[in-house]
Amino acid sequence: MCNTWESNVIAIPKQLINSQIKSPQVFLIDHENNNRGLTDTNEALQLAESLELDLVLVSEGKEA
Repeated sequence: MCNTWESNVIAIPKQLINSQIKSPQVFLIDHENNNRGLTDTNEALQLAESLELDLVLVSEGKEA
């Protein structure tokens, strides 16, 4: 979090969701907290959509 002292506004970084996620694959933790491992992003999006949920990118990079 960043604190902007001039205006006392706290900025929260924006998380990428759904079609904003450009990576071809993601490490997926599903709605039941099951680790589904490396999954094609399109498959993860289809799963989220079928459950009326959003796919949210929590962390980027190989060390995620």
